[in-house]
Amino acid sequence: MSGKYFKICGGALKTPGWEMMNNKEKLLWLLDKTTPLKTWSFLEDLQRTEKLSASAISDLQWARLQELLEFAYRKTAFYRQRFDRIGLRPSDLKCREDFAKIPLLTREELGQHRAQIKSGESDFFIRSSGSTGRSPSQTHVDFKAASQKYAVYLRHLLRSGWDFDTKIIHFLPSVYEKKIVDRENGIKQLLSTFVQNEIAHAFFTSREVLFYDGLSPIIEKEKLKYYFKKINAFKNVIIMGRGSFLGLLAHNLRMSGWAIVKPRAIVNIGELLPEPLAQRIAAVFDAPVYNIYGSAELSYIAGSCPQKSLLHLNEETHYVETVKDGDGSSISGKWGNIVVTDLFNHSMPLIRYQVGDVGHIRQDGCGCGGSRLLEVGGRQEALIKLNGRDPISEKEICDDLLDFENIWQFKLEFRGNGAYKLEIVGDNVHCHQESIMGRLKAMGFDKVSVNFTERLDDHVDKMRYVKVQDMSSAVNVSR
Repeated sequence: MSGKYFKICGGALKTPGWEMMNNKEKLLWLLDKTTPLKTWSFLEDLQRTEKLSASAISDLQWARLQELLEFAYRKTAFYRQRFDRIGLRPSDLKCREDFAKIPLLTREELGQHRAQIKSGESDFFIRSSGSTGRSPSQTHVDFKAASQKYAVYLRHLLRSGWDFDTKIIHFLPSVYEKKIVDRENGIKQLLSTFVQNEIAHAFFTSREVLFYDGLSPIIEKEKLKYYFKKINAFKNVIIMGRGSFLGLLAHNLRMSGWAIVKPRAIVNIGELLPEPLAQRIAAVFDAPVYNIYGSAELSYIAGSCPQKSLLHLNEETHYVETVKDGDGSSISGKWGNIVVTDLFNHSMPLIRYQVGDVGHIRQDGCGCGGSRLLEVGGRQEALIKLNGRDPISEKEICDDLLDFENIWQFKLEFRGNGAYKLEIVGDNVHCHQESIMGRLKAMGFDKVSVNFTERLDDHVDKMRYVKVQDMSSAVNVSR
């Protein structure tokens, strides 16, 4: 049993060869043919469409956009009123410039108008954890959207080197809030549980979850030994989690001197992973680092390119724009607000939804022949402007400061009146204080105090490298 059907067959639309499939693949195929879970069909379709030309993908994307807009106008009060207010019908939108006339959908609007945005055809809903400091959001999905979501997830795993025989060790914070609620009885309960990352993850991806408490730079020895034994128990393993914890895990394992079994890959999911930190993680585990970018509301939006430290957009499933604040028009500068339309979730259509991050869609293409590339700059509220310079993103600040390999963690906090406070956790990092101050000056931080500490005060489960208390200091990307 190879466990590599999709790699061998390349997603060809034909009856699967059972001799090429292991038992998990066979069960996934049978579920596809006998239940509402169409993950297998979606995965085959993704394997086919990712080989299409850029123009063919663009045509497919536009057709799916038009189908979604027509559906949303017919089935939801919210979008019907939204279109009527701007004097347009979905049939009036003939190109992407016309599509950009639709107002942006904010997180606040999603919370206030959830009932009007719903189409009435949902099977269950997903709730975000609120770990970024924002209030949790809630979106409804049907089996089609959930099956598509899981297929995209499996495609990302396949790209990282996973197959159905690979063990996944997934590190999650102990305060992690389960996202599965609102299940019904009988077969629907079983199927919704299956597709919503519990049974499905545990069975099909052989995932085991290990929990951690906060982001203390020093992992308690017995806990570290427990993690070490779990990882080394498998020769065919992928390590998954949030980059900030994986960086601390790598540092603590390196300091321990214990010999680590080389995993197939390290997968960062759910958090910005600065490139210097990714390089450290890769060096300790002697394995490639793969990033998956998404949100609870929109599922998986993009994933790592094997040739670059950027992300390939899932253009068959999402339409992604980077726009200015205010008018929502496309932005030509480097950083714009990331706006996403989910092409598959008809239960609760999210059209031009602001995810709260900034990014840049690259136009220079990629040698691997994949889809357009997205560079994520971090959270929108962490984008700042100093001394008339171009906006500085959380990513750029991280790349500059974590370039000092002695720095493990930091937090840059706005203190008012143009002043910032930088707290740093590291190993003998005070020796580099002059160089650090020089780097900050070069970025434009003229009023900044630096404090070296053994740990950050915040007991957090998701790293926020830049904290802006006064939102007036955050830049509007339309400036």
